Amino acid sequence: EAAWKEGEAGFGYEDEDDRTELDMEGHYTTVYVRKDFRLNKSSDFAKLGLGIRWDDGFIAYLNGKEIIRQNVKKGSGKEAKDIRSGEASDDYIAFKLEPFAGTLREGRNVIAIEGHNSKLESSDFTLDPFLFSADWPDE
Repeated sequence: EAAWKEGEAGFGYEDEDDRTELDMEGHYTTVYVRKDFRLNKSSDFAKLGLGIRWDDGFIAYLNGKEIIRQNVKKGSGKEAKDIRSGEASDDYIAFKLEPFAGTLREGRNVIAIEGHNSKLESSDFTLDPFLFSADWPDE
């Protein structure tokens, strides 16, 4: 197994908000990031969330199971198709992870995100995720 490179979240190029600059333009359209995290007890599951900014699309996986898909209509990895172009918002979008509590476990967990650019010559790319714990408002 090849070692993963390390970088600070905020992956991308050409939009002046990237903490880890990528040489994607003209070279590749897909980026994979992952992060191990620990949960001490199942009561933490309900508070867990994923905050993310993206341009153009992404697929998020929790412990190997797909949980969230944005702007990638079908497929994954090199087989991903119908990736809609879009600009990253200034604000992070928050996704509750509680609906996927069956995928979480006490102890070590892994969140992995596959980021997609709509085309090889795209002028920019953003993939800026973070995990957080919060008391969610009642719906």
